[in-house]
Amino acid sequence: MSETLTHFHLDSLELRRLRSDLCMMYKIVFGLCDVDTDNLYVLRLDVSRPTRGHRFKIMLEHCTNNYRKNFFIQRVAPVWNSLLLAIVDFSSLLRFQRSLAMVNLRIFTCF
Repeated sequence: MSETLTHFHLDSLELRRLRSDLCMMYKIVFGLCDVDTDNLYVLRLDVSRPTRGHRFKIMLEHCTNNYRKNFFIQRVAPVWNSLLLAIVDFSSLLRFQRSLAMVNLRIFTCF
């Protein structure tokens, strides 16, 4: 299967899902979709103390049950937090989607 993907220069389904998940995370973080974010995550918007990557990092809570471990935010936040501001443009959704093409997301997938 991977030979076919490389032959036709296609991304795996897992990689395409990860890109879609990151775009959905962008929409959630920047309020572009109607989601109640109060109980989903804590956004770390600390401008005074610079962090590695970007300033829109998601603070994850420790999970003790399996249904929370497989939750969307828990799955996508580690990849979201690892995005680098030097590569990814957070100024608009379209620029974010275009700049994701520059990021090697294959390190987060199995294939």
